[in-house]
Parts: sequence; structure tokens; C-alpha cells
Amino acid sequence: MEHSYRVFGPTRDCERFHGFRPVHVPLPGRDGVPAHGLGRSGSTWQHPSPMCGRFALAVAPSEVRELFDAESVPASPDPALTDRPRYNVAPTQPVLVARRPGTGSPMELAWATWSFLPFDRKVLINARAETVFERSSFGRAARERRCLVPASGFFEWKAEGKTKQPHFVAPAEGGLWTFGGITQTWRAADGSVHEGLAILTCTPNPKVRTLHDRMPVILPPSAWRVWTDPSCRDPSVLRPWLSPVPQDQVQVRPVSTRVNRVANDDPSILDPLRPATEQSGQRSASKTPRQLDFDW
Repeated sequence: MEHSYRVFGPTRDCERFHGFRPVHVPLPGRDGVPAHGLGRSGSTWQHPSPMCGRFALAVAPSEVRELFDAESVPASPDPALTDRPRYNVAPTQPVLVARRPGTGSPMELAWATWSFLPFDRKVLINARAETVFERSSFGRAARERRCLVPASGFFEWKAEGKTKQPHFVAPAEGGLWTFGGITQTWRAADGSVHEGLAILTCTPNPKVRTLHDRMPVILPPSAWRVWTDPSCRDPSVLRPWLSPVPQDQVQVRPVSTRVNRVANDDPSILDPLRPATEQSGQRSASKTPRQLDFDW
């Protein structure tokens, strides 16, 4: 299947364990992690992430609504996020997704918690596209509960000497991408009910491979209809879309180590790195608080 990854935007047109990469984190309310979850804006934890473990949505949800011609933007579980851009989205935070409640119905927006499993036990944020339909953990969601995750790009870290340099991977011509996602409902220890989200990953194109051996599945607009159709449950129809975006449609640029801290969520996160002003920041980054341990 030939994919047409046309750049779009509101101002233009509209892993080794059961196929996922589990992320072990301290329990909320213990070990210094805020009781409201790992990735909330008040957290001081840093975390260079698995793929895809940080991304940006540099437009307001109201603009995303226009892009998908959705009726409205629902209130976010975190009221501060209901209508503002996000520049440093992290696991366990509310994420805006687009989906269809029925075949032929209009697209609707919803908020999902970025963890496929209850995050007071294990934060699970990604699912391998190659095995997502076969794994018992993801199979039903991959057939029945697929969604689109709008994003301006994602972050990846590359080891450079004793430090890890963050990079921002984005559409070469600007605009937005849509990641392929799956959801399921789960209940947290406090009794709250969440729509949990996992973002699908695939093998990377050559440009992204210099940073990581995985990248998010990026779905072109021509795939939106079939991907969000809940009546389409045939993996042979869906699987051809789960391939990497061509490298000539990707730009990669180093950015500030400020992205390491979840609380930093402002437009400067996406600015290209300025080496003269960043050197002192990189030196201090090597002395940051202990980081999360990712169990691959």
C-alpha cells in the first residue's frame, strides 16, 4: 500500500514482554512521586523516555476540534489542560484523542490517560505494531478501540558522551501528525475510572534510527477513516498502515535539556538548541535527581 503522508494542520488542510515496553515507576504518593500521578505538571521527576514516551501538541484543543470537524472539546480531567497547547506531554497525563463511536458517525474528541494499565501498578505506554493484534494484552483493543493521537512531534534522547541530548522529531513541513493509538478502560486504586491509552510503535525510518530503534506509528489522513471505524476488525486491512513515515517527511533537531523535567511545558521546549547557552544546562543535567528505571 502506498501511503500519502500529506502534512496537515488547523491552518492548512484539513518490546520484549508481550509486545510492549513496560515502565516501572514508584507508586504515586510514595518515593517522592506526587499522589496525582507521575506526569502531572507539578512533578519534579525527570525521565528520558522509551519510544514514544514524550510528545508535543503545540496547538490548542479547539484547533484540533476544527481539524477533525468534531462537535466539541470535552472538559479535561485536569481543567488547566482543557484548551491550551501542550509542549511536553508525559505518561499518566490526560491526552487528547480522536475516535468514532460508530461506523459512519462523525469524529469525536475524548481525553485518555496515557497508560494502558493502571499507573499505580505499572505505566504501560506503547504497543508494538508488529504484534498488537496477536497479543492477548492488546488484541481486543486493537480490533475494537482504536484512536488517533494528534501531535506536533515527539522527543527522543541520544547519548553523547556522559549526557543524553534530547531531540525533537517533527513533520518536515510543520503541521500535525496523528499517531495510531488503542484504548481500554481501567479503574485506579482510588476508584477513579480511566480510559487508558497506548501509542503504537514500529521500526524507524533511517533518519529516526540514528536516535532509537522504534518510532510511533504515524497515520496519514487517508488512513483515518478505516483506523477509526469500530466495525473494521480485520488485521489484514489495518496492518498495511502500520509502517514508518518516509524519512524525507521528518525533521530532527536537538532541543534544550529543559524537556527532561515534566514541569517545563512552554513553547521554548521546542526551540532549536543554541549550543552557547546550553552548555551550562547540559553540565547541570548530569547532576539531576535519580531518573526512572525503564525495564525493557
